Parts: sequence; structure tokens; C-alpha cells
Amino acid sequence: MSARWWRCAVLALALASCTAAEPSIPVLSVAVTPVVDSLLPSATLQLTAVVRDANGRPLDDRTVSWSSSAPAIADVTANGLVTAVSPGLARVVASADGVTDTALITVLEPVASVRLASGADTIVPPQTVLLAAEVLDASGRLLSGRLVTWSTDRPDIATVGSTGVVQSVALGVATIRATVEGQWAEAAVTVAPILTVSPRLPTVFAGDTVALGVHASDLTGSALTVPPIAWGSADPAVATIGPDGVARGVAPGFVRVTARGGGAEANAVVAVLGPRMGVNREIGFLVQDLGGVSVLHAVLPDGSAESRLTDPGEHVSDYSWSPDGSRLAIGLVTVNGLGKHGAYLMTMGDSTVTPIPGAATDQSPTWSPDGALIVSLVTVSNAESNLYVFGADGGNRRRLTLQSGRHGFANWSPDSRRLAYVRFPDPASERTELWVVDADGTHEAQVPLPLETRNPRWSPDGKRIAFDNGNGIWAVNPDGSHLEPLSSSCTPTRTCTPGRVEEHAAWSPDGQRIAYREDFFVVLRAVGGTEIARVPSRTCCFDVRPEWSPDGALVAFSSPQLVGTPWPGVYVMGADGSGPRFVTGSQNAGFHRWRP
Repeated sequence: MSARWWRCAVLALALASCTAAEPSIPVLSVAVTPVVDSLLPSATLQLTAVVRDANGRPLDDRTVSWSSSAPAIADVTANGLVTAVSPGLARVVASADGVTDTALITVLEPVASVRLASGADTIVPPQTVLLAAEVLDASGRLLSGRLVTWSTDRPDIATVGSTGVVQSVALGVATIRATVEGQWAEAAVTVAPILTVSPRLPTVFAGDTVALGVHASDLTGSALTVPPIAWGSADPAVATIGPDGVARGVAPGFVRVTARGGGAEANAVVAVLGPRMGVNREIGFLVQDLGGVSVLHAVLPDGSAESRLTDPGEHVSDYSWSPDGSRLAIGLVTVNGLGKHGAYLMTMGDSTVTPIPGAATDQSPTWSPDGALIVSLVTVSNAESNLYVFGADGGNRRRLTLQSGRHGFANWSPDSRRLAYVRFPDPASERTELWVVDADGTHEAQVPLPLETRNPRWSPDGKRIAFDNGNGIWAVNPDGSHLEPLSSSCTPTRTCTPGRVEEHAAWSPDGQRIAYREDFFVVLRAVGGTEIARVPSRTCCFDVRPEWSPDGALVAFSSPQLVGTPWPGVYVMGADGSGPRFVTGSQNAGFHRWRP
């Protein structure tokens, strides 16, 4: 062989030796993206795998193989394309030179339906409500972790956030939709006002009408536009109500009326009162003896059949007839250490008095018109006195007046649901306020008035309260509206004749006339009209207290001695002021009240 051949052979072997000895770069990691994902059946997902060496450089020349731990759940192709097959969990593995990484693929149960749940389907501005979307599979099982998309068809009425919180904007109805993977559910949310019926406790005579109104407000009390209202009566046999909110009394009783509108409703219970007129019976009155003890008597309106009702040793400070006239509630006061003290009951024809349990310190007991309750006065000190109400047996006793100061002159509304009374807030003065309270002790409120208040008297239909301020007779609605003078000495601008004394207004049974004391006279006057009569009572300083008879044909009043009468006592005259006659045979008689 030639030297040239050997040289070439050696060079070839050297080159071959160099090529075979060059080492391969090892794979350090394989990174699959995404690592975790969820798919619905039949959906696909392209996975990628990046192969890197120890320096983090990609090794693009390496072959990646793909496999699935559960091809029946999620299958994968040779290039990493995953296809969801059925619900479950599969691990898809990417491998290069023995190094692997795994992607967790969850195949979701398909959403079959969406259900909405909420705490309320009606909200009041500016209220919100949270809607909850429940996602269900075909078997009705709850599915979690699904994205819910919320929408509203009326964002001008209610908006909805990404968490399902609905915010009220304006009155109306908005449809809120929750969408999940092509399935959706809807809920109608009503943005409604708070409705309030006024008057709160309406009253009306059978055959008469009372107009009801509706006020709309939001949760803050701000007024809203009143929506169209539909009225209804629970019992048209007691009272009907028209589309204009005018209720007509049909028969005595109580009936619930309902106002509906704007997705809201409000109720009021209308009291339909019984007949206006009653039958005249005796007149009760007190006779005071020389020792200062007042004994209760009674006499017929013509002055006959006068009789003593209580024992002469008991001092009667006040009394009231039960609505049926069969019993009396009497306040007794100990005089000079003698006699009983507290509130008692007595049956007509029997002078025995029975103490009312729990009323040992009570005075001025007064029956409610329905006969179920009695209100009384308890004096704590010169600076404090309070009204209490209880059953005729003394049960369910509760304090009505919760304000400080003195209280008195309690007068029942004709439906027995409320009382009007006078409050003296300042112990150092005689300043007065008019208040009303429900018989159960709720809704105690001052009637806003620019005047002093004494001797409140509800009108027979329960719509107005008459009172005096010492030199004028006035009437006002229980809420303080529509204040007007009933006597001629005062004007609507609240200017009254200086020095004139007007007090103790009494409504006629039909509510069309009033009687009151004016200086030296008993005045009879049409409500809102002219004077009917003016009868002398001979003094400005005697407690005249005119009272109408149950049938409205007579008026009783107390007066010192008139011409031709032997002593001060009780007089009865016609409703036109005619023929005043002396009816009491006992001396020093007064404080009269007709027996129902």
C-alpha cells in the first residue's frame, strides 16, 4: 500500500471517531399548557408542550408523545389535541426522552337547566335583593363552579351586577336573566312603593261615606308618585268602596279595605258605626252636701222620679255610664278620712259598689263606646299623672301615656279604637297639648296645633275632634289637618274676641250641631253654619257643660239658680233652645250625664 492510502485511512478514522463521540443534550423538563382546564363533552382543547434543557433553552428537535389516563373521558391525539368524551377527570401526559408533565382535564356535566332563587320578588327603593342561580344537570343535581352571566331587560327600573345583586332604580317590573352555558332562567322583580291608606282608622255611619286616600313612599319616607289604585272591600255587606276610594257604610261592624297598585298593597279597617240616635232615659248628676261629699243621683228629663244611686257616705268624684246604661264606672275619693277610694263598678238598681281589680288609686273611669274597656287617670304627683286602660274586670291593664307630665280629659273615639287627651308637659305652667293614642297603647302622637287645648270631644262619626282653648271652640282632624273655628268669636286666622270665655263643646248625636258655653250663655249652633239659640245661664263661672240627649231633641246643662227656681241645678231645654226647665229637686246639683 502506498503512503497516501494510509494517510487517508487514518484521517477517515479520526473523523469518524470525532462524530461518534459528540454527546446528546439531555432533556430537563417538559411543560404542558394549560395545566388544568375544563371542557364540555365534544369540546376540544389544544395542549402544548415545551421541552427544555438544563439552561432553560427549548429543545425543539425532540419528539413529544401524548397519552390520556382515561381516553373514555378525554382522548388526545399525537399532536396534543384533547377531545372531551364524557364527564369525569383525565390526566393527559406529555413525554419527551422519559421526562413528563401532566394536564388535568375535567369534562363537565352538561348544564340542563338554571333555577333562580331570591329572598323577595318585590323590593322598595332604594332596596336591593340578591338573586341566586342554581345550575342543574339532567338529573336535577346541582352543578358548581359554572360562570353565570346576568342581564336585565329594564335597567331603568332595576340593574343587576355580576354577583346577582339587583338594585332598584324606579317603580315598575324588570326581568332579570341568569345565563349559564346556553341555558337560562328569568325572574320578574317588582320595584314597588310603600303604600299607606289615610285616614289610618277610618270611621263612618251606616249610610254615610268616608273618602280614603293613598300615600306612596320609599324606604326613606320620601314621597313617590302614587300608582293607579284598585280598591276592594273584604265584606261589602258592612261597607263598600268605589274606584275613587270612597267607602260607604252599609251595616255596623268592622271591615278591611285594600288598596292595590304598583305591585304593593295597603289595608285599613273601616269602622261602620251604629245608629246615630238613641232613646232618652235618665240624667245622672252629682249632688254635693254641706260636708263636700258628692252623691250620684238620677232623674228623668221631665224632672220626675229623682233617685239617689250611691250611698251618701261615698264621695263620687266622677262617673260614666256603660254603653247599654246598665252599669256605672265610678271614681270614689276619701273625704276627711271617710269613704272608699279608687275606681268601682255599680249596677243600676243596686247601690253596692265593687272595686275594679288593680284600680285602687284610679279616678275618672270612663267606658269605651263598645263597653269592652275602661280608661282611668292615676295621679302620681303634682307633676305627673297618667292614663291607664283595662277591661271591665280590671284585666289586661296597661299604661297609655308614656310621655312625661300630667295627662287628662280622656275622650274615646266612637269606634273605641282611639282616645284623645290633653297633656300638660310643663309642671310649672298650664300649657296644654292635644294628643291621640290607640287603645292598645300604640301610635301615641301629638296633634300639631298652634293653640292651647282643653276638653277634647270626638265627633259622632269619628272624623273630627272638637276642643276649646278657653276663648274659642275649634275642630281639627286627628292628624292636625283642617283646623277651623266652630264658634263665632274666632276666625280662621285664629283671632278670637278678647276676654270671651267659650268652652265645653258637645256634638249633637248626628254631628250636625254643637252646644257650648259662651260667657253667660249656652249656645246652640249648626256646625259650619249659623247660631240656633242662645240661652242665658246667669253666670260665667259655673260649670255649665251642655250635653245633648241620646235622641238629639234635648240639651241638658247645669246652672246656678235661674229665675223661678229654688237653687242651682240641672236644666233641660229643647234642641232649639226653647223651654229650659229645672229638673233636679236636690240642692247643688251638677255634673250631669245622660244615661244611654
